[in-house]
Amino acid sequence: MDGTTEPIIAVIGYPIAGNPTQFALETGFAAAQIDCRVMSVSLSPGRVAAALAGMDAMNFVAAWVAPTCRTSVERLRETDGDTAPCAEKTSSAPPKGSVAASLVTHRSHAGPAPFDVVVHERAGDDQPPWIRLSMKHVVWPRLAAQAFKKSHLPCRRLWWVGGKANSTPECVSQHQAALLEQVRATPNDFWDALSLECIEVVREPAQIRREDSEEDGVDVIVFSDSGDISQADWKMPSKCVVIDLNENWDPEYLIYWDRLKLDAAETSAVDCIRGADVHAACLSELTESLFDRNVEPEIFLDAIDEYLGV
Repeated sequence: MDGTTEPIIAVIGYPIAGNPTQFALETGFAAAQIDCRVMSVSLSPGRVAAALAGMDAMNFVAAWVAPTCRTSVERLRETDGDTAPCAEKTSSAPPKGSVAASLVTHRSHAGPAPFDVVVHERAGDDQPPWIRLSMKHVVWPRLAAQAFKKSHLPCRRLWWVGGKANSTPECVSQHQAALLEQVRATPNDFWDALSLECIEVVREPAQIRREDSEEDGVDVIVFSDSGDISQADWKMPSKCVVIDLNENWDPEYLIYWDRLKLDAAETSAVDCIRGADVHAACLSELTESLFDRNVEPEIFLDAIDEYLGV
């Protein structure tokens, strides 16, 4: 944090109106007495590089990147030379004086879950100042594991629904291996039964098969970059955990997922983990990683619900 009077985190998107991240972070920081400022910035694609350069010069701590700005941040990796302004975290140990050591485990390339934050980590003039990280790829297996504990049933099959997923056999195989790596990194016996053969990567909800099986277990269905499934002809199967990784704050979309959560509670489905639930857990993970302070996800979730209810 040297060089600034107080740490600053940006929330960037295009547009950014209606995004609850700033309010949720400010609420969580206040609860934990963390001295940090948060600002939301609407950035058109052509201005993302200049904005990150300015944040680098002003020594911002991090920037939460909404889905509408992720493609622009991805393109920064394509800058020629060894000093591209944005890169993935690959080191097993952060340099002295950098962000918390636990943050290096959240590598955005460790699976198909998209990155959601860039962290300022200036290790030297020849190193990229921004590291792309994914909170989601750590959080979602943990949330699913908590649902397993409630049902006392292991994971039987994992369905990964990504509308932008590459469907070539080689890419599907890589995704399956990465997903297995993600869940195995979560210390929970309920994931032990999952194998590569039990992981399906599909593009549309309609491709999820309904299988009647006497085998004890739960299907996990994860929606990532899958668009608005409220418009799809899809119904939640029984004995499943449904997880939404899309950051979609449209009111109708949120109502749809609220209804799914109620349906899960009233039927034989195990759980429905909404995007707001995932987002709150991600902000909790980010706060602990950056500031070594534990702020329960419920504090962030209450703030998200309050913001969206206004």
